[in-house]
Amino acid sequence: MAAPLDIFDQGIDALLHTAVDAYTRVRQRGLLVLLQLSRANAPMVRKYPDAITRLLLHLAQSNDPDAQQAGAEIAELLKLSSGPLQGTFSSQTVNQA
Repeated sequence: MAAPLDIFDQGIDALLHTAVDAYTRVRQRGLLVLLQLSRANAPMVRKYPDAITRLLLHLAQSNDPDAQQAGAEIAELLKLSSGPLQGTFSSQTVNQA
């Protein structure tokens, strides 16, 4: 049986793709999962700084205010978990982008 971190490692790409999917329902579900993971275990999510940074930048430029808010909250949760992601930004920067 695979450890939860191994399963997460295998699914992170799929999760990040659903968070930017063209279909609103799929995107909302992907963001919800990522937001809940960030709340429950931010250090696990922080293992993917490049992918998360790209996702947050994409969300900041979205026309969907709910996606922007979710991105800002994810950024804040990850920042609070143990300082800013390497070479990234605060949630204030996300909102300004």
